[in-house]
Amino acid sequence: ECDETQDSICRAVPIDLGPPDSRTILELHATGVRGRSSLEAVTCTIGGEIAPVLLAGPDSTSSGLDQVQVVIPHGLRGRGPAAIRLSVDAVEANPTQVIFR
Repeated sequence: ECDETQDSICRAVPIDLGPPDSRTILELHATGVRGRSSLEAVTCTIGGEIAPVLLAGPDSTSSGLDQVQVVIPHGLRGRGPAAIRLSVDAVEANPTQVIFR
């Protein structure tokens, strides 16, 4: 979330995982994913928990950009900050972080 009135200061907004019976999908954007050997060769962990990968390939709206969609594990509810680690064919992307409420 960015505040245009304060020199575009941005802050992380915690992700709400919704009711326990719901499924929350996180969409990540990267490069170098489309050349993967298989969908199984794309792995993701969030806060050390396995996040199943649903999709990994070219982004249909941005040339040269790829997207990865993962299911956020419910065990992360209320966790606060959690590191995201994405790997494609055993090559790790730069880690990033999200916050859960």
